[in-house]
Amino acid sequence: KEGAYTTAEFVFVAFFTLEWLFRLCEFGNRGFCEDRWNLFDGFLVLLGILDVSMPLLLMGPNVSATALNLMSVLRMSRVLRIVRLFRVCGELRALAWGFSMAFSTVIWISIVVLIINFMFASLLTTLVGQKSYMWGDNAEQIEAWFGSMGKTMQTLLSIMTLSGWDHVAGVLAEVIPGTVVGFSIMLYILMCFFTVLSLVTGIVNNSFTLAQKNEDQKRMVAMEDHRAIFAKALEEMFMSSDQSKSGYLSRPEYESALESHPAVLAQMKKLDMETNIDELLKLFDRLSQDSPCNGAVKIDAMVDAMVHLNCMATSTEVFDVKYLLAALRRESQGQLSSMRQEAAAHHKDALTKSSVQVAEIRGEVATVL
Repeated sequence: KEGAYTTAEFVFVAFFTLEWLFRLCEFGNRGFCEDRWNLFDGFLVLLGILDVSMPLLLMGPNVSATALNLMSVLRMSRVLRIVRLFRVCGELRALAWGFSMAFSTVIWISIVVLIINFMFASLLTTLVGQKSYMWGDNAEQIEAWFGSMGKTMQTLLSIMTLSGWDHVAGVLAEVIPGTVVGFSIMLYILMCFFTVLSLVTGIVNNSFTLAQKNEDQKRMVAMEDHRAIFAKALEEMFMSSDQSKSGYLSRPEYESALESHPAVLAQMKKLDMETNIDELLKLFDRLSQDSPCNGAVKIDAMVDAMVHLNCMATSTEVFDVKYLLAALRRESQGQLSSMRQEAAAHHKDALTKSSVQVAEIRGEVATVL
């Protein structure tokens, strides 16, 4: 079993090392180092190489205790490989980011609670702890609870977690009125337990929501980058299929390009665009209706339509379309108004000319008669 485990460890380390080297060759030094996950993977690969090589280098009966401790630390470091799951799964990564944001905020809330406890501890130590003799037989108990700042803060922490507050209230009520004791403890618990609990819950929920939103934005940015790369590849493919070199693509050329490059549909599927050649041909037919080049479509327009086939419009794009339509409406109304004015002027000129001609005809008829 030990030999099989060692062999499996060698195989996994070799596999991860090759994967890391392939990524380094693909992205280059600068692009590789920009991603922190690549650096973390490099650290894991280094630990794995040391883990499998140390037993081979330290073979022999005279192995020091330091070397054995180092080997134990290297073996325990294998647990860090689980962190790679956060790189693969975006949901886990969003939860981890939200947890870290929430934890930093909870630290500040804890500091606020500590300040409040310090203020109450100062009052209780002075008013109760230093007057423990007033409780007679329970003086030692009061001294254990409120005899110093440290003891008082420990007691307040216990009350804040709803542990033993009834016993503390019962002992304090022997000297201090029970109504005052009960109201003070209730107010303290409401302020330092329920209020803080509600605040922490709201902050944690908000942190997780914000982390999910940031993860979605990162995913959208990465998707737009992939779309840009895909658009460039499409443009090059269509330019090579354009036999006339006019920048326009005919329907047969477009269909031939799609059939000869099946990877286009596979890449569109990776970009969340489920389609087929028939639907893309229908898209070409829609674009060719307004084309000035006898049913051919401009390559830039075709690429833009394919890249944004199933994209949702952003609010900025919707507003741009809205104001563009409003501008077109104003322009068409202005043109219609000018056309009406020109028609009215032509009508008026025609009526004037007709009146003059009728008057001339009447004059001629009167002269003949």
